[in-house]
Amino acid sequence: MASQPTNNPGQQHSDGSTKHKKLYEHCAEVKRGVERRSRRIGEEAKVNYLWKKYREEYPITEADLKFVAGLGWLEIDGEIYFKDHETGERVTRTHYISEGHRWLVDWFDPNLELLERLDLVGPPYIDSEPRERIINRRFYNLTPSGRDLVDRTFSGENVGDTGENVVHRLGMHLTNWWSEEKWDWNDQMLPEMYPTIEGAELDFCMWQKGGLQFVNGEDVDKHTRHVFEVETGTSDVDGIVTDATKLAYLRGDSWWVFPTRDVLVGVLEELTMRGYTGLSRPIPETLAMRNHRDTYNQRLEDVEPEISELNHPPVEHVMTFKMMVDDLKEWRPELFYGSQDQK
Repeated sequence: MASQPTNNPGQQHSDGSTKHKKLYEHCAEVKRGVERRSRRIGEEAKVNYLWKKYREEYPITEADLKFVAGLGWLEIDGEIYFKDHETGERVTRTHYISEGHRWLVDWFDPNLELLERLDLVGPPYIDSEPRERIINRRFYNLTPSGRDLVDRTFSGENVGDTGENVVHRLGMHLTNWWSEEKWDWNDQMLPEMYPTIEGAELDFCMWQKGGLQFVNGEDVDKHTRHVFEVETGTSDVDGIVTDATKLAYLRGDSWWVFPTRDVLVGVLEELTMRGYTGLSRPIPETLAMRNHRDTYNQRLEDVEPEISELNHPPVEHVMTFKMMVDDLKEWRPELFYGSQDQK
């Protein structure tokens, strides 16, 4: 899995000492208090202290801070809980990342201008350009400072990494849902997010039961049928080439998923220039244009990579978020329109 920036590269924070830069400039003693509580008492005490200081130093409300924390909790789909503003009763809601974050804004009504000015949240970026909307939904990224207020981390195989940007995580979930619907062969296909196969960290894999394969040091009664990479930009050329090499040495059809057609074309230009696709250049912008249902990728058929020592073609299928969304809106519309709240 290629490294995914959290937000605009110009706003990256290299380590913990630069988190909460705005707050530290406003109140110099806070940094020492954060370090002391984190070291002596623990993460929960640090988060409580930060919430207190943000409220003291800025016109920030409890709802603003809860919105920031909520973004962290929404990074993994599933049931989440809120208190009703009027009744105080607990509300259970099933969240899908494909819904976007607009409903969370409506729930807490945060001062987004203030939160962005304090570098707690920011817009998602595709190819270093801010995007107001993705798949016609509004999303927000947590900055490192904002993530420090969540008191929630997750990392590891099948889960992903803390700090993964919202564009890549959205692509991962679209890939997972789309694959489950497309290849639901009487439970013969097994989806897996973020697997490690023979030392290679992948974004997504669809296993097929049956057909012994030697995987991670042992024989397993399944084999890799489809392997995926989700690429959100074109600037990390070394990472793109590394991903292509990983897919070329794994059994199964290789799929690439992109947030936009511009990113798709840019990545294929880089791979074609290096002999990984066998396509002619320049790459046409209509490569991934769907003329009608299920007729696309025709230009990728019957082309062989120029690099002869590869085990398998590293690029056999390309998809955009929109392609997957078009299918999923027919198959699973609840992924985009939400479920009813239950008290």
